[in-house]
Parts: sequence; C-alpha cells; structure tokens
Amino acid sequence: VGALIGTVLLFVCVSAIMLTGSISFEGLSQDINTSMLLLMLGGYIIQSAAEEFLCRGLVLCSLKDRVPMPVAIAASTFVFTFNHWGNFIGSEPQYIFLGFLCLIIISCIFSFLTLKTKSIWTACGLHSMWNFCLSCILGLALSGKGASAALIDMKSVGKNLLNGGKYGIEASLVTGMVLAAASVLLWFSYKKDSKERQV
Repeated sequence: VGALIGTVLLFVCVSAIMLTGSISFEGLSQDINTSMLLLMLGGYIIQSAAEEFLCRGLVLCSLKDRVPMPVAIAASTFVFTFNHWGNFIGSEPQYIFLGFLCLIIISCIFSFLTLKTKSIWTACGLHSMWNFCLSCILGLALSGKGASAALIDMKSVGKNLLNGGKYGIEASLVTGMVLAAASVLLWFSYKKDSKERQV
C-alpha cells in the first residue's frame, strides 16, 4: 500500500510540473543497466527502512503514548529533517526554504500513514518507492543528488520554483502543494478512524 501511494504521489507531482513545461521527457534511456537498477532498488529499500525505523519506529512510536500526538510527530519530523540538512549545502535560499518545507510535509505523511495503518512498513514502502522511482526510473535529482542508472531520461528545464532547480522536485512549489493536500487528507482520515474506534 505504501509503495503504491508513493508511486502515485510522485507521478502526480512530476506530471503536474511537466504541464508547466519545467520538466521535459526525453524518452527511454539508451543504455539501461538492469542489474544496477535492481541493486539500487535494494539499496533504497534498506536506506529508506532505516530512516523510517529511526524516525517513525523509534521516535514517533516511543513518544506517541507519552506526549501529545503533535509533539511526537514534531519530534519525529525534526529528526527526519535534521538527517537531510546536509543535502542543502550549495543550494540557493529559495530552494532551501521550499525543500525544507517539503521535508516537513513528507515527514508528516510518513507519520500519518504509520499511525493510520498501525504499521511502519507502509511508510517504508512509500519512502523507498518515492526515492527509487524519482532517481532510478525518472532520472531526476533526488534531494539534490543527480540520478545514476535511470530507466527514463527526464530533464529539468531551467532553474525555477516549479522544478526545484538543482535540488530537484523535492524543492518544488508544485510538489509542496501536492504533498500538503495529501497530508491534510491523511490527517483527516486518521482522525476519522480514531473517532470511530472510540465509539
């Protein structure tokens, strides 16, 4: 479920940015390395799961029954964003601001999914597929880092707030709006489930 949500969210963001002309589709890559793609998938699954076990498993789940839920989510989000802060080195201020904002929102999505499904694996699936598809399927920058082996050749057109500049779509105004909408929907869905369980 998490992997499906992550894939859909990413493709909605990229499609919306493409409509603005800020990302172009160049076709399929001519030199596709299947072995490398599989290795990268395994790597992203491990890396993403490790981050989720720290931020959602250790921080969020250990605090949620001891402090108010917003405090537990904020603590988890702080740890998550702190781990990514080094990726902004060399970025321009506007992209740092938008990238930081997107980090906060996606971290909230991971937290709401974990709380709603009562499983950290949903967040792991979303996290890993977002990273893998963005970098290895679409060939776009992931948190400021260029893609390695990619299935599709996509390029940012210029540097602007719609495509996130050098940092990539994770510092895009469009991505921020899509993620914010998804976050609000997940929060209300979680709150609705909580009320139903209390009845």
